Amino acid sequence: MGPVRAGAIAKRLESARVAPLLIGLKKEDVTPPLSHFQGAVLDRDGAKKLMASINEKLGDDKLTEVQLAAALKAYWPELETAVLGAAAKAGEAAWQPTYTHDVFLSAPMAAYTDDSTYVAARADIKKVFDALKQGCGMRVYWAAERIEHMADFDTIDVSVLDDLQALAQSRFFVLVYPEKLASSALFEAGYALARMIPSHYFVRERDHLPFLLRELPGSVASVRIHTQGDWKDYDDLARKLKRNKDAGSRRPGRSRRPGRGGPDGEVTGRTPG
Repeated sequence: MGPVRAGAIAKRLESARVAPLLIGLKKEDVTPPLSHFQGAVLDRDGAKKLMASINEKLGDDKLTEVQLAAALKAYWPELETAVLGAAAKAGEAAWQPTYTHDVFLSAPMAAYTDDSTYVAARADIKKVFDALKQGCGMRVYWAAERIEHMADFDTIDVSVLDDLQALAQSRFFVLVYPEKLASSALFEAGYALARMIPSHYFVRERDHLPFLLRELPGSVASVRIHTQGDWKDYDDLARKLKRNKDAGSRRPGRSRRPGRGGPDGEVTGRTPG
């Protein structure tokens, strides 16, 4: 809808209900008459504010804050994908999605059957988490960050929707898959693939992955698999992540966006090693 038509519609209404949705624009880029309305940048925060504003006008039919938050969590990923597709078709390359996390770190933590094995495995994965977060300065989501023991799964609310929302809002997906286990981490890898999130799988053996996942690099450029030939153990992997980040920041003529740097490929341009 053009500015003139939007202004004309607003004048014909007793109470204006026009809200410009900005794709690839900032609010200061908007000129009259659209600048007279309360516009919203079409990202997750903008959608949240717009939904809250509309909800306030519904009177007795309005949703509770909890219901509104649940609706946003459930439908925003699908809406974002649709908007990205529409923007691409319209030739609007300027708009890029915003990310809450640089890396979504996935590992088969809930697949272990006893606490001692879980604690030992978590300590190894935490080396990777610390290397990405502290060594590389990245914003990392790891569901097991606060789950130190298996019993904590019962006391800490781990929502599937929260998990998928965090993955949808991550720039990169990193799977650490130390052995062949039935795990929701494989589902997360599939979800990242469906959203075309650049992904890195760190495995002991390539054959530990399901057939479709291990064959992806030949046909999907956004997926890289790193076997134990690339990393000896978790300490070695942590060192190489940090080293790649430092090498990337020292490379002559190379500028890096905030929050960039990490595993390799689309993140640092190099394979660990």
